[in-house]
Amino acid sequence: RNKTFVPELTKEMPKTRKIRDQSSQTRVAYDFEILEEAVWANGSPVTGHDFLATMKVLFNPLVDAARTREVLAMEISDIQVDEENPKKLTVVGSQETYLSLKNISNAVPVLPAYILDPEGKLERINFSDLTNPEQAEKLAKNNQDLQNIALRINSADFTKSLENLVGSGPYTLTEWQPGQKITLQKKANWW
Repeated sequence: RNKTFVPELTKEMPKTRKIRDQSSQTRVAYDFEILEEAVWANGSPVTGHDFLATMKVLFNPLVDAARTREVLAMEISDIQVDEENPKKLTVVGSQETYLSLKNISNAVPVLPAYILDPEGKLERINFSDLTNPEQAEKLAKNNQDLQNIALRINSADFTKSLENLVGSGPYTLTEWQPGQKITLQKKANWW
């Protein structure tokens, strides 16, 4: 069985480098660059901000994603989007392993920030605050934005709405009858 990763959303496999965090611990940084032609169904570019928003939603302790959060919490300590080129991002992890790269790059589908956080409320929250479970719990109890986002994301209306089920892949979900059928349509100008 071939165990080689093949990037679909990024230009190449991430570059890795060793860095020291604020507490002088050695970490591994994975540098990703998203394909220039990668766009969402509405034509807006897929950026590191989409990845960051996806991770902020998942790390929100009020969102129903405990198992995914548990796996990713072992791997990701910070995410930095390049200010000059939002197609570039760095994911800081605890250690460099085959499983780490798999979890960071494939554990969850990246969703558009404009769907997850249409008002940009998550931009005011530091991702590193959400990676500390105690701090994240405290923040979630006191932050109305995190509470509102969790209510919206956890709702059946959100998870069943075709407008919210948007991906960067070659197909669009056009019909969903739970327990019966789904219909996919090939995107005309998929990158």
